[in-house]
Amino acid sequence: MASINNITRLSFQSVNEDDNIFYMAKSMERQPTKKILTVPTLITLAGATLTFKGLKDGLDTTKGSVEVVAGVQLAIDKFRQTRDKEWPTMDPIQKAGAVGASTLSLARLVREVAKFGQDDTARGWTDTVGDAASAATDGLDGLIARGTDGATAFGGVTDQLIGDKMTRWVKESSMARRGRMSWIHPAVRLVRDLAVTSYREKVTRETDGRVSVDATSKNNPLSGKYSTVDYLVSNALIDSPIGAKMPRWLRETVATITDLHVVATGIANVYHLRQSARKLSDQ
Repeated sequence: MASINNITRLSFQSVNEDDNIFYMAKSMERQPTKKILTVPTLITLAGATLTFKGLKDGLDTTKGSVEVVAGVQLAIDKFRQTRDKEWPTMDPIQKAGAVGASTLSLARLVREVAKFGQDDTARGWTDTVGDAASAATDGLDGLIARGTDGATAFGGVTDQLIGDKMTRWVKESSMARRGRMSWIHPAVRLVRDLAVTSYREKVTRETDGRVSVDATSKNNPLSGKYSTVDYLVSNALIDSPIGAKMPRWLRETVATITDLHVVATGIANVYHLRQSARKLSDQ
């Protein structure tokens, strides 16, 4: 009987030891990182507030609402304009240039959509090189369109809306999903893009197309081309193997600096578009 009790006691002891080993192993697993409001995140929130205020000042809100132009509808309208008015008058070289430029823009978006579900641990230098190559084509499509005199209304939308903005939205959403940056960064940039695009299209219609582009001087640091370079470089850095080794606060700081620059260019763009429209109405 004593022997049976000893065996039973040893069995329970073994089970308890196994449980202890199990719980020790679980405690050694990496715990999820707590989401805290870091200083860069707070700065981004402050920048977002300034963005909304600055853009609101530039938008016409006399009717109590802000007009938002749907990107899909805009693309459809520009496609019809190109198909019905521009395409029939273009020669083969111009058509080839227009198709080539638009294809490059669409390819950037397709690449980011294809990589959206990629696990963060699977990213390496090959992906970073791909990001750099994709960034290089951001200017190449414009060079092709202008070099062949194949610039079209639809090509402009494909470049700016699909090749630039939508591609960046997908890229930055993927980065936020994988923990490379906080969700506040793509959210702020998305709102900025929608607000600026809405106001630009509003001014374009009111001026019959006479004011329709980034009115900021190309030599101005607040020109859109500089913010484009900024986010392309910062996103590639944050999403690279170097970025993976950065402490989170440093990645958030880099993203916040980019946020502030993108926000500043948006406010400057709205301001200059507004001034250009006023000068035109005074003439």
